[in-house]
Amino acid sequence: MFGYIQPLKPELKIREYESFRSIYCGVCRSMAERKLQLPRFTLSNDAVFLALVLCCAYGFKPETRALRCGVHPLRKRSCAGRNAAIDYAADVNVILAWFKARDDLADGSRATGLAGTLLLGRAFSKVKRRWGKDLMVAARISRISADLQALKQDEATGCTGIDQAADHFARLTRCLFEWHPDGSAGWEEEPVYRSLGWMGYNIGKWIYLADAWKDLETDLKTGGYNPLAYALKPTEAGHPAPGTEAKRLTRAIKDEMRPRIGFLMTACLEQASSALALLPSGDLTPILENIIYLGLRRKMEDMLDEKSV
Repeated sequence: MFGYIQPLKPELKIREYESFRSIYCGVCRSMAERKLQLPRFTLSNDAVFLALVLCCAYGFKPETRALRCGVHPLRKRSCAGRNAAIDYAADVNVILAWFKARDDLADGSRATGLAGTLLLGRAFSKVKRRWGKDLMVAARISRISADLQALKQDEATGCTGIDQAADHFARLTRCLFEWHPDGSAGWEEEPVYRSLGWMGYNIGKWIYLADAWKDLETDLKTGGYNPLAYALKPTEAGHPAPGTEAKRLTRAIKDEMRPRIGFLMTACLEQASSALALLPSGDLTPILENIIYLGLRRKMEDMLDEKSV
């Protein structure tokens, strides 16, 4: 998981931060109670954000209770009770963690990739069987696989279009955000459903761009695909000399691409904000506003800051 999605904690009220943390614990507890123990160690704020969005969109108000767990055995923490949105977000965390492990294995990271696919394989199978009870929900796994395969194909051919490369991952996250508690088909034209999809698309595109920016120097050193490098120097940036040359080229590419990437990432946040405004407002809305308006924007500014290059 990526872990870019996080609130700006100093701007949250105490009760809002407690609500955020209780949802985090709730997603973790959901996996534990449904015998998905190992994936709990892969939990990130990405799945928690999804749970927050879906709870807000469909009016879920999770009841909280004070519980201890293996990570916090001495002090009880507020934990949100399970509901359909939290369980779904927990399942999504398992699915994405397994696909990431498989992707690592395909990319040559045999140790982490093989360990991840083996350790998460059983949990993935459980979720896949559970999702298979509804054809519309089960189709998500096929769509995720297809989008990842299309992304891999673009990477293999050295795609020079940043928007084209980001679109595959954005469609993947849109697929995950397009959810309804009923689970069955027929909700595609509902305003809430469509707003969720548009938010998911733009959050996914933002994550892809952020990850490309962060990994640029590493990709240049290893010869891995990075859309920023190929967009600027499609014939030479993909396989530069290691060491000093990669660092110099990273700085040059980032200096050239900073305005464009900043514009694209800002546009994604504005579109995600517009989608949030179309969702029903509730107790969790201020947390989502904090994450989109402040947390992601601060993360973007810190990443694009020249001192962080």
